[in-house]
Amino acid sequence: MKAYLNENRLVYLSDCDFNGHLSVPSTFKYFQDIATCHADILGVGYHSIIKQNMFWVAVKTIVEFKNRPYVNDNIILETFPSEPVKLRCDRNYNIYDFKGELLVQGKTEWTVINFLTKRPVQFREVYPSNIEYVLDKPKLETEFSKYNVDISEYKKVYEYKIVSTDLDLGKHLNNAEYIRVLFSLYSTNELNEYNVTKVEINYKSPAYENEVMSFYKKELNETDEFVVINKDNKIVINATISKEKK
Repeated sequence: MKAYLNENRLVYLSDCDFNGHLSVPSTFKYFQDIATCHADILGVGYHSIIKQNMFWVAVKTIVEFKNRPYVNDNIILETFPSEPVKLRCDRNYNIYDFKGELLVQGKTEWTVINFLTKRPVQFREVYPSNIEYVLDKPKLETEFSKYNVDISEYKKVYEYKIVSTDLDLGKHLNNAEYIRVLFSLYSTNELNEYNVTKVEINYKSPAYENEVMSFYKKELNETDEFVVINKDNKIVINATISKEKK
């Protein structure tokens, strides 16, 4: 069984930002959607592994943008997992235009948790034994960042209360919704001034309906670092948005 999936996709208006480009939050949703679909095809989707008392957890995601497609563009979206390393596995994503130009690359580090023991599961217990990993496709080689946060260096910029429409199947705040809220902190003027080149997010703690999250920001040249903290002063996410002046 080859561990690869691609699909042709039309960029709908509802997936675009105010300039008509595929929005950054929608990009994260595209990757989430195709990963979910591929997991089902491999027999390790949500409804399959939940019967074995297991569930998927995204640990961190990084996405780099070369050129975002435009409304009504036809694109090719592909995904494939890298060979797992014990308790962790990267899933890779690429977006191409129909001429084959690579537009966007991303990867997510995943783990699988046994919800009875609350412990990570070895991937040999998750993926089928006959899986064939893809070696001939481009994948993002950028390493994930390691965050060492001193909150005194950050300025509080926003509070957000989680509502029912933000939630995923696990009743947590959907991973892609963090990106939506982060980009809502920028004005149209700010977003018109820069091109977003990279977005990285580390998921540290789950967040639930009615919780209020505090967003803290630190500006570093053309990079903005964010820390999101819950009412117990526990870090929910770390995130970095890199951009370059147009």
